[in-house]
Amino acid sequence: MLKKLLFLLFVFLSLNTFCQDKSNGLKESKYFLRPEIEVIRNYAAYLNFGYQVLPNYAIGAGVGYSVDYKGSVYDIKYSEIMPFTLNNRFYLTNSELRLFFDIRIGYIFGLVSRSNNNRKLDFFKVANIYGSVCPGLNYKRWDFGVNLIYYEFTSNTKDSSHFIPCLKIGYNIPL
Repeated sequence: MLKKLLFLLFVFLSLNTFCQDKSNGLKESKYFLRPEIEVIRNYAAYLNFGYQVLPNYAIGAGVGYSVDYKGSVYDIKYSEIMPFTLNNRFYLTNSELRLFFDIRIGYIFGLVSRSNNNRKLDFFKVANIYGSVCPGLNYKRWDFGVNLIYYEFTSNTKDSSHFIPCLKIGYNIPL
């Protein structure tokens, strides 16, 4: 799993090299692309596209992919999910080290779940509620934060809703 995370980080940093202007350094734009990786109780990668509306406010949309292979998050031995979100980001300071607060709401799809007993594939329905709140720090283009995710899902045996804390790292690429 560490190889996958290092590969994703390499891909994210490679994207940044394509967005650089050779003569003036980085392009300044109000549009941005923000790849993110989350770890702790599950592994997730997100790709967010947004627009900086005001100096302290950005809005956007994102899609993600999350794997829980230990059953620690979704109470299923192995599961894969895909959230689609609308993102709001508020910057609380205007210095080089900026505090931010992300709020995301959206819909989450359950792709695959497997039980440990018979390795049966079982597509599970995830309810129409997905949200997250992430306080964090932005230094230059890097984001570091703690993402608190809320979700609901329905499997064949039970309904469940949880809050999941995750560490998040992201990189803002101007477009």
